[in-house]
Amino acid sequence: MGAQESKGSKEDFSLSNDEKISLQSSFDAVISDSSRECVKNELLDQWSAKIDVELAAWLCDYLFTKNPGGVTFTSYVYFYNKFVKGSLSDQIEIINSFFSPQKEDLTVNTTDMLKYVEKIISSYIKCHGKHPKFLSWHAMLSTTTDDHLKNIAQAWLRELLYGTASSGKDTFSLTEPIGETVSFDDVEKWLNRSAEVLYMQKDLLLHLFRPEESIFCKTGFLMPSCVSVPGHLQFESLLDATNVILLNSALPPEYRQEWHFLFSTSIHGESFSKMLGCITNKGPTLIIVSDTLGNVFGGFAPVCWDLGAKFYGDDRSFLFSLNPKMGIYRSTGYNDHFMYLNVQQQTLPNGLGMGGQFGYFGFWLDAEFGSGHCSKSCTTFDCPQLSNETEFKVHNVEVWAVGKPPPTPQELGERPSVLEGNYEAKALLSMAGREEHSLGYREKEDLDL
Repeated sequence: MGAQESKGSKEDFSLSNDEKISLQSSFDAVISDSSRECVKNELLDQWSAKIDVELAAWLCDYLFTKNPGGVTFTSYVYFYNKFVKGSLSDQIEIINSFFSPQKEDLTVNTTDMLKYVEKIISSYIKCHGKHPKFLSWHAMLSTTTDDHLKNIAQAWLRELLYGTASSGKDTFSLTEPIGETVSFDDVEKWLNRSAEVLYMQKDLLLHLFRPEESIFCKTGFLMPSCVSVPGHLQFESLLDATNVILLNSALPPEYRQEWHFLFSTSIHGESFSKMLGCITNKGPTLIIVSDTLGNVFGGFAPVCWDLGAKFYGDDRSFLFSLNPKMGIYRSTGYNDHFMYLNVQQQTLPNGLGMGGQFGYFGFWLDAEFGSGHCSKSCTTFDCPQLSNETEFKVHNVEVWAVGKPPPTPQELGERPSVLEGNYEAKALLSMAGREEHSLGYREKEDLDL
């Protein structure tokens, strides 16, 4: 490891016929006809067009530094095999060489790893900018900034930066440690648990070395399709590409293919009843809240929102922060207070909340739209206080349904009541103190506190 060559020879890795053909094709595109060796400027230009310019330069410099006599097809294939098909130790050795070419001890600088992961993420976004799933979000996402890239890289590197014993709650208010030294073994353990980083890295390398092949990105694409935003709406989401990738990667796999737009205060106005009409009985949802101090946070609800004096949901639920830091906060297992939604109750809170208990929710949106609170501690989720102040003012709320929409009563062969599915009307009746008479004939579950 370190700056040493891998113990195996350049013939250790075998290639399939498809690999040989595509690698030969990509190599032929950047060689000198006379020498049949790779031309560095040609290679750099091709790779820089697809990925981050600095990452492309690191890859080219490594390849030509390791082969001072000239990059032949054999050495080109060896680099591909070592980085794409080699062990994690092989991959870490290459990454470390980008920053410390002469370094021979088996340690890695965490600041270097943070920068590398930022470049991988920015390259993934650049490489797939014309993919149909990215294009489906055209003009709706906020601009991805350097801060966004740093925040998602920190979220994915948390265990390496702060240690495996630390939780997102513990590290939310901490400053990123600068220039810490960790061992290859530590990096290997972290990388082995970092499916998103490994996926992006392999995907990018395949697009560089085998550009005519697009099979890999179809097997687990990290960006969902954006569905159900009316074309006439001039809608700009609270989210940027890194936010979508972070949240989509945290969802159960069956919900990662498409997101359906349901509600935004910038489109529908500041109306709690309107929000309920848009989000109730729409399947699993992501609720994103921004407050007037710039914090952005929210939660994933894995089951349909519905009115009732009861906590419900399951431990697939999670809370998250997107600004000033990114993080996913899972269930503690302490209780099952995952979701709560109610209106027009004299003895119970009226609004929407996730986690904790009455008065101490992980986050809470009051039915008198415009205010909310985030508790300093939440028993249900391992999360920090998500807003600057315990009580906050709402700036915007945005809701997305994830996965396929649930079947309608008609699709299930049921005969709906007049108000079935019209949740805005039901919410307005409830908030006015009037109840559907048919509800008296339906079984109501006791409040679970």
